[in-house]
Amino acid sequence: MRALVIGGTGQVGRAAMTALAAAGVEAVAAARHPGPGGVRCDLRDPASVTAAARGFDTVYFQTPLGADESAVGVAAVAALCAAGVAKLVYLGIMNLDLMAAIPHFATKRPVRDAVLADGRSVMIAANFFMANDLLMKCPRRRLPMRPIPPIRAHR
Repeated sequence: MRALVIGGTGQVGRAAMTALAAAGVEAVAAARHPGPGGVRCDLRDPASVTAAARGFDTVYFQTPLGADESAVGVAAVAALCAAGVAKLVYLGIMNLDLMAAIPHFATKRPVRDAVLADGRSVMIAANFFMANDLLMKCPRRRLPMRPIPPIRAHR
């Protein structure tokens, strides 16, 4: 199997590359500035996504945080499908529907829906990124709780 890891030079992408290699998967990093052995890919440029993904069986990706995250992600899914990729693995966030009031969660919902539409692709629903604790280290000391609203129970 050949897997393209979009964002393969970043913190999460490097870990995915290492895990795939350990499992015997041929993994290639894709990024705006990929470095040796990688391929150029910018999620905000669908043509570069299609070109980078040609010839890969699986593509792992996450979307860049921002107001255009939904549009970028949905366009990326279309570009990956146009490249003939058989399976997409999208890193999202758990409880997207329950936490829809949070803009960062809401922007991921259309991407999730586009990814899952083919019935073969998957979304990894991460609970929390521990690296986020490092980003909140100083502000957290002044706050009585994490700045995340309560989650309603599943029914």
